[in-house]
Amino acid sequence: MIHLEARALHFGYNGHAVLQAVDLRAEPGEVLVIIGPNGAGKTTLLKLMAGILRPRAGFALVDGRDARRLHARERARALGLVPQLESQAWPLTVWQLVALGRAPHRGWVMPLNEHDRATVERVLERTSLTNLRDRPVAALSGGERQLVLIARALAQEPAALLLDEPTSHLDLRHQATLLGLVRSLAHDDNLTVVMTLHDVNQAALYADRMALLDNGALRAVGTPHDVLRADLLSEVYGVPITVSAHPLHGTPMVAPVLTSAPAAVAEEA
Repeated sequence: MIHLEARALHFGYNGHAVLQAVDLRAEPGEVLVIIGPNGAGKTTLLKLMAGILRPRAGFALVDGRDARRLHARERARALGLVPQLESQAWPLTVWQLVALGRAPHRGWVMPLNEHDRATVERVLERTSLTNLRDRPVAALSGGERQLVLIARALAQEPAALLLDEPTSHLDLRHQATLLGLVRSLAHDDNLTVVMTLHDVNQAALYADRMALLDNGALRAVGTPHDVLRADLLSEVYGVPITVSAHPLHGTPMVAPVLTSAPAAVAEEA
């Protein structure tokens, strides 16, 4: 179990500030979702917390240790990162790609031992990919590829999982499958999970806590009910927003306020 923390993080380039004085903490056993408009700094914050980027000021901490000072192999054993964009031209099977997650433990040239192989098999079962183990990755659907990337990260046996927009371009079934798995990894396996999501209604359904970014500044942190407030979201997203209760789950349900009736309603009227 590890805690991830952003402490007074600043980041920018070419004189342009991307993040400003961000303080955020992620706990084991919870799903923390970072939301905000395009360009708010969500992916940048995730990469800083993963130790990939060097902050201009402040610290990204892994159990109180500076993420940038951890050896790359040590960092990979602690943190599993699932990026938003990755080449789809892997000339590997599902099993082979997931097995690459053992590299932080074995290096790139050492053969897999019994524990490595057992870990890969366990991860394939955990992610419901066993039946696809011999399928070429290039032949998979987008949703299946995303599950394979999560499986590769889990094969590292990390204590924390960081995901950047994992549901982008996926249909509803694959979105629900993937996010259900992520929530289970936090609640059942006690992983620390941090992810960015573009869809605030998805975030409301699956997040234990949310962090709202706006122009590089942290505007709110708390439960979905704490963060998804109509006045705050209207200000941050620059459009009138209404928030109601989900009819099944009671979570906040966010929608823009329409300035005119939808076409179908208008025609009926």
